Amino acid sequence: MNLIADIPINDLSFGNVGVNILRELFKREIKVSLFPRGNQQDLSAFNKLPEDFKKWIEQCAEYRLHNLDKDTPTLTLWHINGADRRISAKQFLLTFYELETPTFIEKNIVNFQDHTFLTTPVAVNSFK
Repeated sequence: MNLIADIPINDLSFGNVGVNILRELFKREIKVSLFPRGNQQDLSAFNKLPEDFKKWIEQCAEYRLHNLDKDTPTLTLWHINGADRRISAKQFLLTFYELETPTFIEKNIVNFQDHTFLTTPVAVNSFK
């Protein structure tokens, strides 16, 4: 299986989730084209990561355009506002929504995705 990962890699909450998603993809030996958000890979907060995993992250980002294919699905981990760009034809968004009522634009961006994974039942209900 191949996957395009459009995720942050940093010491903030989304970056922490992103590193853990990558860790699972690494364990499952999934071929990843990595597009780090902000075009940066900051692993300084993760001092116990295995070296082979860090090297894998670097290679996934460095060779991302070599494996690029429009039919490969993209997993985007980001805020709803800012998830409107697509890398491939099929895009899945994982996001955290903590407000009560989404705006028209937020609903539009969510509907733009092939599927959006929301992390709480309250968030799921607010987008129905």
